[in-house]
Amino acid sequence: MIIHSTLSGSYTGQRKDDMTESIRTKGILQPLILRAKDDGRYTVLAGHNRKYSGIDAGMDSAPVIIKYNLTDDDAHYSIKMHSRYINLTKSA
Repeated sequence: MIIHSTLSGSYTGQRKDDMTESIRTKGILQPLILRAKDDGRYTVLAGHNRKYSGIDAGMDSAPVIIKYNLTDDDAHYSIKMHSRYINLTKSA
């Protein structure tokens, strides 16, 4: 799996520990969003923190939604829209 190069806002410290513990007890509740690459690998568009906390929690798989045939512009738009959605749900 490939990590998207614009990874930002990675959780650290207590925030990451809390997410790891939540995933350990409840699992990953929201799927990671992946972009299929031509070489058979994937880019994480959304869910980097869930991915790394899941690994720390001992998980070797996670629920995913795979987006196929995305252009670079489509992928960037998808990331942007996901970020806006997350910000809206945090403020609700």
